[in-house]
Amino acid sequence: MKINYVFLVLAVVLLCACEKDDEVLPTYKDRDWFIRLDSDNELDHYIYEVYTDMGISILYSDTVGQETRYNNGGEPYTYYHTLKFGYNLQTWTPPGSYKQSYDRKEILCGAKVLGEEILPLIPEKMRSRVYLLANSLDIKLGYGNLPNKAAFRDLNFTIIGRLNDLDTMSVETKKDYICDVISVDQGAYLQEMYKDKLKTFYDVTDSMEYYGQKMNQWYGQLFYGMTNAPEEFGFLRWLKLDDRNTAYTLDRLTDLELFIALITRRSKEEIEVMYADYPCVLQKCEAIRTLLESLE
Repeated sequence: MKINYVFLVLAVVLLCACEKDDEVLPTYKDRDWFIRLDSDNELDHYIYEVYTDMGISILYSDTVGQETRYNNGGEPYTYYHTLKFGYNLQTWTPPGSYKQSYDRKEILCGAKVLGEEILPLIPEKMRSRVYLLANSLDIKLGYGNLPNKAAFRDLNFTIIGRLNDLDTMSVETKKDYICDVISVDQGAYLQEMYKDKLKTFYDVTDSMEYYGQKMNQWYGQLFYGMTNAPEEFGFLRWLKLDDRNTAYTLDRLTDLELFIALITRRSKEEIEVMYADYPCVLQKCEAIRTLLESLE
C-alpha cells in the first residue's frame, strides 16, 4: 500500500512538471512571416494580389512583423522578425547598404513595376520568394563599390533599388533598369545551379586571369597604343578607372549579370554590330545566350 502511494505522488509531480513546461516554453517555429494579408489601402491590397497570384512577397520594410513572446521566466517581450542583409549560415557581413522608402506612392509605383513588368519576365524557377523595395542600393566589391545598383540577390531575398528614380526614368532607361533587375535573379540561379556550364563563359576572361584585378601599364596588362576599353578584355565596363589610368575589374557574378542584361535588352544582330570589334564580348554573349535558351 505504501509503495502504491509513493508511485501516485511521483506521477502527480511529473504531470504537473510537464504541464508547467508546456506553458512557458513555446517553440515559435510554425509561423510563416512572409504571408501577405489583404488590406483596404491600395498599396497593401496590391501586394496581397501579387502574393495570391504568384506566391511572391513584396516588402517595403525590412521589419517583416512582430509578436509577443515569453522568456524562460515567463516574462513577455516583443519579438521583431527582420530581414538580415548579408546573412548566411557562417557569417553575417552586409555586402553593402540600402535605404528604405517611406513614400507610399513611390512604393506602390515600384511594386507595380515589379509585379507587372519584371516578375512575368523571370522564369518562375529563377525568382526569389521575397523582394524588398528600396530607394538606394550600394554594393561593395573588392576594389570599389557599385553605387545605386538596380538589384541584389541575397541568400533569402532580393533587394530592388532605385525606387525613387522610377517616376522620372525615360522609356529607354526604364527598359535598361528592368533588364538589370532580371539579370540579378537569373545570374544567381545560373551561378547556383549551372556552375559547370558557366565555365565556357568565365573561361574567356579567366584564361587571362582578369577577374577582380588592378590593371595598368606598370603591371603589364595595359599597353600604350591600346584604347584600354574594357571590351578588349571581355568586360562590358570597369568597376572603376582612376585618374592614374588604373582600371579595376569586376567580379565574376557582376560580370555575368551585365551580360545577361545585355542579351535580354538587345537582339543578337544588335549586339554583333555594337561589339563587332570585340570578339571576347561576342564569345561571352553567345555562351550565355546558348545556356539560357537550353533552359527554356
